Amino acid sequence: MSPSRGRTLAVAVLLAATLAGCNGQEQPDRSAPPAAGSRLADAAFEVGPPEIVMGPSTYVDSPLNAIQVGDTVRAYVGNVETVLLEGSGAADLEPTDRVVVGRGHDETDFDWCGSWLDAVEPDQQDPGLLRAWYHAEADCAYTANQTHKSIAYAESRDGGLTFTKPDYPDNQVVRSPNGGTAGHHTGRGAPSVVRRGGHFYLYYQDVRPDLSTVTAVARAPVSSGGVPGSWRNYTEGADGRGSWTADALGGPATALETTVPASSVSVHTPSDEVVLVRQHATSGGIVLQVSSDGIHFTTLPEPIVPYLAAQVRTDWGEVNQQQVIGYTSIVADDGAREWGGSFSLFHLYVFPGGTLRGERYLVRREVTVTEARADQPRSTIALTEYLDPDTGDTFGTSSPMLEEYDAGGVLGFLLGSPGADRRSLFECESAGGDRFVAAACGTGARTGRLVGYAFKEQQDGTVALARCVTDGGDRFTTTAEDCASRGSSQSELGFVYPPGV
Repeated sequence: MSPSRGRTLAVAVLLAATLAGCNGQEQPDRSAPPAAGSRLADAAFEVGPPEIVMGPSTYVDSPLNAIQVGDTVRAYVGNVETVLLEGSGAADLEPTDRVVVGRGHDETDFDWCGSWLDAVEPDQQDPGLLRAWYHAEADCAYTANQTHKSIAYAESRDGGLTFTKPDYPDNQVVRSPNGGTAGHHTGRGAPSVVRRGGHFYLYYQDVRPDLSTVTAVARAPVSSGGVPGSWRNYTEGADGRGSWTADALGGPATALETTVPASSVSVHTPSDEVVLVRQHATSGGIVLQVSSDGIHFTTLPEPIVPYLAAQVRTDWGEVNQQQVIGYTSIVADDGAREWGGSFSLFHLYVFPGGTLRGERYLVRREVTVTEARADQPRSTIALTEYLDPDTGDTFGTSSPMLEEYDAGGVLGFLLGSPGADRRSLFECESAGGDRFVAAACGTGARTGRLVGYAFKEQQDGTVALARCVTDGGDRFTTTAEDCASRGSSQSELGFVYPPGV
């Protein structure tokens, strides 16, 4: 669901072991700072080329979540009803025509407007049972920016091919104490679950009576299966002490402090840190927030996928030359929410000029995580060469491209954030249709999407990025010396990291 459909995003995760081990009502004082020495604060993220997994499809309306069943990874996205993708791993998922769960049957049902399956976990005792939680909406008038959200329970006995709603309509697990408000998004919604120790922990977004949206968290014992009635909200007293006693079905919940609400959650196993991922134009792109205790979150200093706020739509329903990026999620290759040296980043994408209704795509990027050197940028993104087979035009970009273009190799890795020692590079297109990369596109050329950032001066480990031109006038980008014997050099664009380093 897009903002025009009013979906508040929610995330579920198990809190760090320090919380999971408390086994009582008291929790640490939130005024205490998070533990120092975060592993991910010292990490470098190398983001590979974008790949279109699905689309155009209206079903790309939720963060992708997945689970491994035997040798198959099954993944889910939805819009009103939820559909299945399958593959041997997260890297080769393909959409199917199978609907795994549908919406309610009557206008009075709490999920009449839709059931978005957002979290699936295997039962700890019964290998044939998958437990799941879905985002539900009712009282929807999307053209009037109105909907009311809650979270409900479902389960599967056929390996995740279909899900039922036990005890429906009494299968809600998280519900707001506040009713709907005409012309507004209200309620509590959208789960994404990770299991740790003896509990499930579920982060969700809670619309308050003043219509502001905050992130809250509930937990349930794994032994309970996370069924209705087992979830308790995290709340705090005036002294800052926390407890897990408030019923998630309408009880109070404390707002957690995050820079931006989360789209999805995962756990970095080497550091045992909780990771929230979300697109955030103000922060310069898709950002990660990390926490050692699952309560205090810190935004990492560089976005892993850069874009400019001026180049993304604030109203997803508008049709213009801005792009739409949303519903971000992190999934390990086996479908799990726990990862180490790499992960798959999934997100919704609408191309400039595309419509949200019919031109949504699901994009995947492979991200490699290493320990950063002190002088190393914390995020780099692949600049990939593409060929238009109809015109022979060769050009480079880091943004998604339709499958009608032939992807070549990675030319180099651009920087993911701006700086005084860096310059911005953009897609450009001349009046004659020639596409190229430049810091300034020039008179008569159209400026397109941000490609990334390049050093102005050479740094250790970097190579020159040049714009070259063929005898036929086609401008192209390369890090190869002598323009790879394809033409002559026009200008130096900056310095980037070569592939394979």
